[in-house]
Amino acid sequence: MPYEQRSLRLDGQRRCLRLEPEFWSMLERIARQEQQALPWLIDRIDRHRQTGQGTGSALRCFVIRYFADRATGQQANRHHKDIV
Repeated sequence: MPYEQRSLRLDGQRRCLRLEPEFWSMLERIARQEQQALPWLIDRIDRHRQTGQGTGSALRCFVIRYFADRATGQQANRHHKDIV
């Protein structure tokens, strides 16, 4: 599966992130639903990631947890509330 690379400013530094197009699409959807800019959302996720976890992994995990919570009718868990 091809990756899509995007360049963003995270924590004041220019970073290139590579994710599958489907994950970019889902992150954009979350940002719209939460009425936030995509770079802001990604920066928040990056700031809250676990020690040793890569940014790409943190973004994928966040997307999966976000939609899993909604699919089961649960409110966003504490981790999500800290971010969005």
